[in-house]
Amino acid sequence: MDSIIGQLLGVSSTLETGASDQLAELLQRCTQMLGTDIGIISRVEGDVYTVLFVAQPADVLAPGQQFELAKTYCAITLDSDDVVTISDMASSDHSGHPCYTTFGLETYVGVPLIVDGEVFGTLNFSSPEPRGSVWTERERELIRLFGQWVSRALSHGMLIRRMDSLGERLAVREQEMDRFNAVVAHDLKQPLRQVRAFLDLLEKELGTDLSDQGQVFASFIRTGMDQMQSSVDDLLEYSQASGVPLKIAKVNTGALVAEVLEEFTLTLAEYGGSIVVEDLPDVQADGPILRRVFSNLIGNALKYRGVEAPIVRVWSEFRPSVHWFAVQDNGIGIEPKYRARIFEMFQRLHSQTQFDGNGVGLATCKRVVARHGGEIGIEDAPDGGCRFWFTLPRYSGAGPR
Repeated sequence: MDSIIGQLLGVSSTLETGASDQLAELLQRCTQMLGTDIGIISRVEGDVYTVLFVAQPADVLAPGQQFELAKTYCAITLDSDDVVTISDMASSDHSGHPCYTTFGLETYVGVPLIVDGEVFGTLNFSSPEPRGSVWTERERELIRLFGQWVSRALSHGMLIRRMDSLGERLAVREQEMDRFNAVVAHDLKQPLRQVRAFLDLLEKELGTDLSDQGQVFASFIRTGMDQMQSSVDDLLEYSQASGVPLKIAKVNTGALVAEVLEEFTLTLAEYGGSIVVEDLPDVQADGPILRRVFSNLIGNALKYRGVEAPIVRVWSEFRPSVHWFAVQDNGIGIEPKYRARIFEMFQRLHSQTQFDGNGVGLATCKRVVARHGGEIGIEDAPDGGCRFWFTLPRYSGAGPR
C-alpha cells in the first residue's frame, strides 16, 4: 500500500488546478492499482449521473454520457455516504440492481466526492468479473484517500474556473470603461470648443459695451472651460494608459527621465530648486507609457512644494526580482490617513485655488505600473515631504497586462 501511495503522491503533487489531463492520469493510475477495468469520476445533479472522466480498456463509455442515477451502482454509494465495496455482485444483496441486470458488472467500489461541503458526484471503479477476494479495510481507507485527492482537485478546479470567469468579466468591464472614458472625453472636446468660440465672438461683438458684471461672468465661464479641458485631457491620458496595448522593449530610464525634465525647465526657472537624478537602470517596459509615471511624480513633487525651494531626488535601488524606483521631495507632504485614496480617480486633497489638477495623475501612475506587473506606494521622506516609489519586474513572468 505504501508504494501505491508513493506513486499517487507523484501524480497528485503535480496536479495543477483545472488540469484535466492530470486528473485523468490520476484516475487511470488508480484504476490500474486497484486491478479494475473501469474507473469513473462522475457528476451527480438531482437524478442525473454524468460521466466526467473515464478510464477503460475499450471505448464503451465517453465523457458527457448521462444515465439515470437510480440505475447506477453510485446510487448505493450516495445512499451509504461512505465507501461501498462489492467483490461479487451476483452473490451480494444487490444482485437485482438495474445496473447489474443491464451491464453485468460483478466488481464495484465507489466513494462520494465532496466539493465545497456538498456532494459533487462519485469516484467509482468496476469490472465485469468478480474480484476473487473481499476488500480489506486498508484498501477501503486507500479508496477514501483517492476520493479526497480527487475532491480536492475538483474543488480547486472549480475555484479557478470561477476566478477565471470573474477575471474575464472584470477585464471586459475594464475595457468597456476605457472605451467609455475615451468616447466621453472626445465627445466633450467639441462642445468645449464651440462654447469657447462663441464666448470669443460675444466678447468681440460687445467689446467695451460688455458690463463689468458681464466681464466677471465671462471670466468665470473661461475658467470653467479651462478646468473642463484639463479634466478631459487627463481622462484621455488615463484611458490611453489603460487601454493601449503595451509595447514592451528595452528602455533606458535615465534617458527617459532626462526627457521628462525638459517639461519642467520653466517651473524650475520660476521657483528655483533642483532635480537630482542618480544612475537609473535599463528596464523592459513601454517607454512612452512609463514616461507618464515619471512625469506625474516629478510634476507633483514640484507642484506641492513648501516654502523652501523644491528639491527633488530620483533614484533606483537593487531589489530582488524587481527594479525599485523612487521620486522624493521636500514639499508639504501627505498625511497617512489620505494615502490610500490618492491613487484613485478624481481624488483631490486640495481645492483648485490652492493647487490646480483633477486627481487623475496618480491614478494613471497606478494603472501604468500595475499593467507592467509592478506596485506603487508612498511613504514619508526622511527630511519631510514625500517619497513615491514604484517597482517594475526584472523579468516579464506572466507578461504585462
